[in-house]
Amino acid sequence: MSTTRLKCALPLALALLALAPAAAHAATFTVNSVADARDDNPGDGLCVALPPAAGQCTLRAAVMEANALPGPDTIVFDPATDGTPIILTIPCDPIGCFFDLATDGDLDSVEDLTITGNGAARTLIYGGAGFGLGVDRVFESLGAPLTISGVTVRFGNATEDGRGGALEANGPVTVTDSVFADNRALNPDGFGTGGALYCQDDLLLRRVSVSGNLSRLGGGVFWDTSVAVLTVTDSTFDGNTASGGNGGGLFSGAFGPTPPPIGIINTTFSGNVAADGCAIYHTNAPLRVQSVTVADNCSAGSPAAAVLVTYGDGNGNQGGEVVFENTILSSRAGTDNCRVETTFGVPPGFRSEGYNLASDASCGLVQTGDVQGTSAVLGPLAANGGPTRTHLPLAGSPAIDTGTPTDCPPTDQRGLGRPANGGSGFAVCDKGSVEVTAGPPPPPPTTGSVQGVAWNDVNGNGTREPGDNGVPGLQVCVFPTVPLVCSTTAADGSYLVPGLSPGNDQVYVRLPGRLVSTTPRTVPVTVAAGGLATVDFGSWTPPVPPFSLFVNAAWTKSNLPVRASTLPLRLVATPACPAVSVAATLGLVGGASSTQAMTPTGGNVWETTFPPPFLSGPTYLLTVQVACAGGGTETIAGSLLFVDPSGTILDG
Repeated sequence: MSTTRLKCALPLALALLALAPAAAHAATFTVNSVADARDDNPGDGLCVALPPAAGQCTLRAAVMEANALPGPDTIVFDPATDGTPIILTIPCDPIGCFFDLATDGDLDSVEDLTITGNGAARTLIYGGAGFGLGVDRVFESLGAPLTISGVTVRFGNATEDGRGGALEANGPVTVTDSVFADNRALNPDGFGTGGALYCQDDLLLRRVSVSGNLSRLGGGVFWDTSVAVLTVTDSTFDGNTASGGNGGGLFSGAFGPTPPPIGIINTTFSGNVAADGCAIYHTNAPLRVQSVTVADNCSAGSPAAAVLVTYGDGNGNQGGEVVFENTILSSRAGTDNCRVETTFGVPPGFRSEGYNLASDASCGLVQTGDVQGTSAVLGPLAANGGPTRTHLPLAGSPAIDTGTPTDCPPTDQRGLGRPANGGSGFAVCDKGSVEVTAGPPPPPPTTGSVQGVAWNDVNGNGTREPGDNGVPGLQVCVFPTVPLVCSTTAADGSYLVPGLSPGNDQVYVRLPGRLVSTTPRTVPVTVAAGGLATVDFGSWTPPVPPFSLFVNAAWTKSNLPVRASTLPLRLVATPACPAVSVAATLGLVGGASSTQAMTPTGGNVWETTFPPPFLSGPTYLLTVQVACAGGGTETIAGSLLFVDPSGTILDG
């Protein structure tokens, strides 16, 4: 936040506005031991474990240190740990593993944390010695952003609450170039959600293998929220099981009258099983499935469908809609590709944007380029190049060179260039996630982008909640760029600033005088070539009249948000002694000042208002002089700093 700040100036002057957060000290910890041992002194900034890894840095010790330090932290791995599993062995205490900050069981994170492995085949993190033997799930994010890359996470075992065998997240999560396999999420009653991943916030999966996981709902991934976004690219969901439930590969749902869009691109769903929706079970939001291969899901003879979409709940939540484009749906004989679950609420359904190939007519694909009732002629799930396994269209496949002519992704799931000439003599996109005879990858990108949403924080608590809609027409700028690069938020509050050179920048939002920030106005970002950073901004319109600045001898504040140089400054003083007169003086240090008599409002409460504008940047001195009824005087003084709400503000 940014607006008025009051600093200590005299012995009686305590900070009136506790504005700046504690200084953030970004730290990097290098794990050099595969043992599971606690940190010896969390918060000292040193990753030093207790026995049996005394003096070394374990993964658990690194997470504990990151939790104890404010600001974003990074965990990396010494190459000496490559190939040897880090196995969690410290069990939950008798009352459970809830919110233990990584001391027992799973590795809980409460601060912005990045875990960067040396590659999925090299950095191995296990919840236990085998399937169903883990002491707990592996990771839990308790609201803060979590980024994981280059690791394999296996044998997590969420048995207490049955949520997320490998990872339970209540904050935004990004996973890239990783494997989540053989994890289990079932509580003692046999119910669970998210065999590998359970998430109720933004979830981005890129080049991830989700394989062989087990739960009741969402054998692979369970994602259900109202305002967050799910994006899956270049990934494979295979061999996951929703035992007695729905969504073998993915259970996706979003609630509320305007749920967010969900996107799956260049991804494979294969060999997943469930009571229904073996590959995907989807509800209450638009789901876009583009250049995806859905093949060989559901057990032989199962009455289930590969993709199931369900109605809304009758309480204002929308029915789900699945939109297919350039996608292959290839189920075993007797298994429907698509089914609508007719329960109640707003009717869901399937919609085509063309160029799909389906083995039956259950999805109702009748747009340009759609082919139904035809085998895709696919090879088995195999390592066909790239980090994840895929189904390669074989010679004679009707998927080759018959895909979309206008909306072909630049690469296929393996990262190879598309469209390519698969034998037709022309470079035409193939249907599905794999391009036959794909060319070399395109040149690597040289610029990155920043995206996000500016939203109306209705209750001013700094957290986006249902009903906190986007704010259109605000300028979001990136600096120090030459020239200054800005974008204007769209009708839904979203913005995109593309074409940024790699490097460290600041992103800030310009707010008109009526709006006050409830999240940091300026956020540092690292722009990477081909990267997409996300920065969201919350703001609200304070009630009228302006918030009062309550002043007494201890310089306390009462629910006062940060204030801007364009708003009136209203003072309400309550002297320690019964007062006969009170005057307030506000002026620049070493410069002009203005003195106003304060008006009694009853109960020894005195009030006055200094009108704006105030200068942004220079320090003001505020002094309140009190004449006491019994004789004597009382003086309260402190310094004030006003800031411009429409300019560049470096918070903290």
